[in-house]
Amino acid sequence: MFVLFFLKCLSTLPSPELNFCYFSNKHYCKNCHWGQKSVIPSYCLHNWDFTRYPVSRLSYLILNYYAFHPLIKITNAKNGQLFRRISKLAKVQRLRAKLIDMYEYVKMCSQASKSRFVQNLMIFGDQNLKNNKSRMYLIQERDNSLLYSLNDLIDIATGKMYRNLK
Repeated sequence: MFVLFFLKCLSTLPSPELNFCYFSNKHYCKNCHWGQKSVIPSYCLHNWDFTRYPVSRLSYLILNYYAFHPLIKITNAKNGQLFRRISKLAKVQRLRAKLIDMYEYVKMCSQASKSRFVQNLMIFGDQNLKNNKSRMYLIQERDNSLLYSLNDLIDIATGKMYRNLK
């Protein structure tokens, strides 16, 4: 019987007991792969697929850690065609651009900074705290207006992001 040696955990197992990780595209032993499932960022970008696939323990930890960091640049997918193909994404992007414009105005106007709009913006940033990550970057940073987190993409696909921004 063919036996593999695993560098991560230093265990040896017969090959039929391997589990495939859809994130790293590698096989892992049962010590390193518990069958945890996660959304795969590349599947979201290239196929708009938000199915949760089995991943190794290390991949699961990495994906969960970075799920709330805006690291995914939408224009890198499908040669920038994703906004044309996915209407939910295009709607959120247009709304986000308007909110960035409003936020920039509010920062400069002392009267506007006391308005209900600003209070609602702050609530938006705080109500979406998950794992201590604020989403204020969605309305504050014009330079990064094409960056989204994996969690943002999931919320866009379900329609939750548009409802929250609106």
